[in-house]
Amino acid sequence: MLEAVPLTVEDSSIVTVRMIPAVLAPPPGKPRLDNVPELQAFAAQVAVEGAWGPDVAGVVAAFFDQLAVNWNAEHSVGRFEPVSDALCRGGVEAGGRCLEVGSGTGQITPLLAAHFGKVVSVDLSAAMLEQAAGLQGSRLRCDAAQMPFADAVFDAAVLVDTLCFAGELARVLAHDGVVIWVNLLGQDGPLYVSTADIARVLPGEWDGVESSSGWGTWAVLHRSPATSAGQSARGGGEAPRA
Repeated sequence: MLEAVPLTVEDSSIVTVRMIPAVLAPPPGKPRLDNVPELQAFAAQVAVEGAWGPDVAGVVAAFFDQLAVNWNAEHSVGRFEPVSDALCRGGVEAGGRCLEVGSGTGQITPLLAAHFGKVVSVDLSAAMLEQAAGLQGSRLRCDAAQMPFADAVFDAAVLVDTLCFAGELARVLAHDGVVIWVNLLGQDGPLYVSTADIARVLPGEWDGVESSSGWGTWAVLHRSPATSAGQSARGGGEAPRA
């Protein structure tokens, strides 16, 4: 049995998220994937219940390692309109430092590099990162549940079809940072977790917008600087890491 160690998950957020109309209708031919309910349940356990540990991380890394070589040709959705739409209509300021979580083979990285001043991409799978060699930005293999970054060093965190570790995201984001949460297949995506659930486990006060675009859904959550600063003053952050 895999060891799943509960992480600390805060449920003290205050969130206001408004829905805005879609501007791009879903095209025909949306893929239907296997085992979606089981995978979504796993993603929710990680994001909402904080179920994660070294054994689970090892299995996840090995799973994506074996898919990496053929990922773009055989497993990628290949349509990234929700990412572009979120950056355009979600109130995400251009420039600044962006953390791309679960970057995989780097298909999203060029979109982010065109919007932000600097992009740092992290993934648990070494083989996935190897497929992204030569693309823009910096790449690092690490577990997104415990990243080797100092507190409050990123202006935005972008998560596209990946697992969410809310407490660690909040730690590395600036006091006025944003979380961009994208599911390329919307509610049919394998790692889909609702915006409401993601927002609920982000500590502090957040507001934002959500919408759909093509096959996918997106949300942009903006952190309240006053709340974040207050949490830091109370000792909520960790010491900076190298």
